[in-house]
Amino acid sequence: MHLRILSLFIFSSYVEISVAACLVDPVKNPIVTSPYGKVRTAAETGIKGYGTSVHQGLDFVSTSGNDQIYAGSGGVVQFAGFANGYGNTVIIKRTDDKAGDYVAYRHLRSINVRERQNVTPGQLIGIMGGSGSRNGKLDMNRFAKHLHNDYMVPNRSNAVQYEFNNHTKSIRKGFVNLGGKQVQERRAAGAYFTDPSPYYCHTFTIKSSSASPWAKDTKAQYNFILTKIGQTNTVNAGSPPSIGVYTAVQQQQDGLEDCSAHAAGTTM
Repeated sequence: MHLRILSLFIFSSYVEISVAACLVDPVKNPIVTSPYGKVRTAAETGIKGYGTSVHQGLDFVSTSGNDQIYAGSGGVVQFAGFANGYGNTVIIKRTDDKAGDYVAYRHLRSINVRERQNVTPGQLIGIMGGSGSRNGKLDMNRFAKHLHNDYMVPNRSNAVQYEFNNHTKSIRKGFVNLGGKQVQERRAAGAYFTDPSPYYCHTFTIKSSSASPWAKDTKAQYNFILTKIGQTNTVNAGSPPSIGVYTAVQQQQDGLEDCSAHAAGTTM
């Protein structure tokens, strides 16, 4: 009990310090099953009538089967609830050196935070699931179990939006399959989707069946494609949060019951 109180005290004190910090892993032992920018056909999404689209985030699963979802950074919960096709969603507005940026966690089975709540790096915010929508209503088994993770920036000029097609081996700047528009998330005050990869502390392996022909991990893909579309990486991800703080929080979560359930389907 005393250890828990101490770790909570250490953890909460971190919120008050604004430091340059990269995002910690959203799940334990993560692997990316669908990378940012990938063009997917209707058959690949598995959704009837959905059509060809471009993936606007990173899809994660845990290779160890752990379904707990953790906040990547300190911030305030901007949204927590049902978000149509995204299912159960948590959106966090960062309050560190990247204040004003948003990180979204989608398709959750359950949500462990509430709106306007302060969170810290590594805090449990939900349980991985496959929730989405069907006929405008929450469907807990719409997709296979995974975490869809988005990153959004308020300044349009800072948004890196591109797409690559594994079938045609092509790379294009912008979201061509979405009308070539800069795409925003209305729940995040109109912030623009961008590649989450450079904001993370770690580089993630991309599942071989979903990787691009040019790179097999997230940051290698990001750097390769930026060169191809003529952009320069301007993201300074920062350093990892205090190891002591993050470890203490992870230890607290280790004892929590994993109450997730398997869902059939594909990922979005």
